[in-house]
Amino acid sequence: PMPQAPALHPSEVLFWLELGGTAVRQDFPAELRRVCGGAQGLIIGRSHQQQLHCEALNDEVAQYISREHFRVERSGAGGDFCVVPMASNLMWLLRGSGRVAMRSNDPTQLCSGD
Repeated sequence: PMPQAPALHPSEVLFWLELGGTAVRQDFPAELRRVCGGAQGLIIGRSHQQQLHCEALNDEVAQYISREHFRVERSGAGGDFCVVPMASNLMWLLRGSGRVAMRSNDPTQLCSGD
C-alpha cells in the first residue's frame, strides 16, 4: 500500500470530507468518518485511506472504491476547490436536493455543504 499522507496541523486544515450514507457501517464512529484537506488538496481512494475504507464501508461496496478514486484541488487563486474524479466509474455529487454527474478528469466546483 502507498504511505499515508502526514496528518495536517489543525491550522492547515481548509476543508474536510465526511463519509456518510447507506454504504457506511452504522456502528462506525462519527468522529472517525472525516478526512481533512489543506492547501495541497487531497486524494481519496483505497491507496490513500486504506484503513478507513476497510473499517468504515460495508463489505459489498468497498470493492467499488478505486485505488485513486477522486481528488480535491484548488480551482483558482480565490481559494475555491473542485473535485476531480480519477476513476473511470461515473460519480455523483449531492448538491442540495439534487445530484450532479461527474466523469473522469472533469473538475466540478465545490460549494459549502456538498
